[in-house]
This record gives sequence, C-alpha cells and structure tokens, in this order.
Amino acid sequence: MAKKPKNKEDARTVRVHVRRMSFKNKFLLITFSLVMMGLLRTGFVFFVIGMMPSIVAYYMDVTKHRYIFRTIFAANMSGMLPFITKLIERGPSGAFLEEVMGDMTTWIIIYGSAFIGWLLVKTCPIFAQIMVIGVHQTQIMRYQWLQKQIEGEWGTEVSKLSAEYSANRN
Repeated sequence: MAKKPKNKEDARTVRVHVRRMSFKNKFLLITFSLVMMGLLRTGFVFFVIGMMPSIVAYYMDVTKHRYIFRTIFAANMSGMLPFITKLIERGPSGAFLEEVMGDMTTWIIIYGSAFIGWLLVKTCPIFAQIMVIGVHQTQIMRYQWLQKQIEGEWGTEVSKLSAEYSANRN
C-alpha cells in the first residue's frame, strides 16, 4: 500500500521514475559510436544530426520496452541508410559530405522518414481500434441474424423466454 503524504506539499509533488541506461546498453552505444566514428570520421556528425528525431524519442519514451522509440528509430534509420552507405563507399571525403549535407532533399528524406515513424505511432492504434470495432460489429450482426432465424423457426416465444430468463437472472 502506498504511503500517505505527510503534508500538502508532499501531496503536490509528482515523482517521475527515470530509467537509467544499463551497462550493456551504454557499452553498445559507446562501441557503436566508436565504430561509426572510425568509418565515417566527420560524417559521424551528419549521422548524429540525422538521427536527432530518434534521440529525442528515446528520451521522451519512458515506457518499459520503448516501442515508440523503436518505431521512430526504424523509420529514421531507413531514411539515413542510403546516405550512410554512400559515405562509407566513398570514404572520408569532405567534399562528398558537404554535398550530401548541403542538399535539401537529403534532409527532407531523413526527417520525412522520421515523421512517417511518428505517424505510425499516432495512427496505428486508431486503425487497430477501428478494425476491432468492425469485427465486433459483424459478430453482433451475425448473432442478431441467427436470433432472427431461430425466431422464424421456433416463433416469438423464444425471445420472450430469453427476456424473462435474463430479467430473473438479474
């Protein structure tokens, strides 16, 4: 059972549970960053700026499994991968990096894919709810149709008996 606050000031304060990053995740993040720095050199800054929507989503999503972050990360990474692979293919060329970062379509693709990730996060629950409601409505219609079929075969006394039974049961 939760402790009762001692005074009004304690009752007004809201405690936020901040999840700390585990050692394994810190180690993986540092290792990944070092590998990316080795492969991309100055392109690592481009990678960090491009992945900014995912970084923000990581800190915003405080749920246990971080599904929002994972969705946005996957969408954001799909926008970043074509440019990252080109940077890795060409090597640490400052001229090519300047060309890629200076092109507006690069940023539209990268941040647009992150935006699509946010759209997925916001719209998929609505679509799922609509689908479940639709399935339930078709089941209700099927049961009503079956009830009418039974009333047609046995007469209206069946529905009266059903109504009396449910009234006596309550």
